[in-house]
Amino acid sequence: MNWKVGAALTGILLTGGMMKMWATPKDLGAENGKLRDLPSTPNAVSSQTDKESGYIEPFPFQGSEGESIARLVETLDSFDEIEVMKQEPRYIHAVATTKLMRFKDDLEFAVVEGEEVIHVRSGSRIGYSDAGVNRKRLESIRSRYLDEQK
Repeated sequence: MNWKVGAALTGILLTGGMMKMWATPKDLGAENGKLRDLPSTPNAVSSQTDKESGYIEPFPFQGSEGESIARLVETLDSFDEIEVMKQEPRYIHAVATTKLMRFKDDLEFAVVEGEEVIHVRSGSRIGYSDAGVNRKRLESIRSRYLDEQK
């Protein structure tokens, strides 16, 4: 294979990876408060998984359900790298963009009727491992959400 063909194939692969990184996954959302399952790769965490390595505690309510969702949205808005993309009464989708490489990670929050917690899920759009970034980010959000004085 000559260098031009190799360069063209590399460009196609990189462009495909970049498109995947920027495209919002089609399987986001919550059905009756249930977020999607974790992928087989170690680059996501969820409060609704049986997978021990991917489990993270849900966020406790801070007041009523509505007050808790409002507080969470305010907390998310306080992070420069996080943008809330969709907000429903019991579901929030936000996107976190890493500073250096501009990778996009999807954050989801859902309330199950009758439970006094906000379930969480954070996952990388591309790559195999996230080196614990999604867990650390959710714990940082949790800390700010719990510590905010209202």
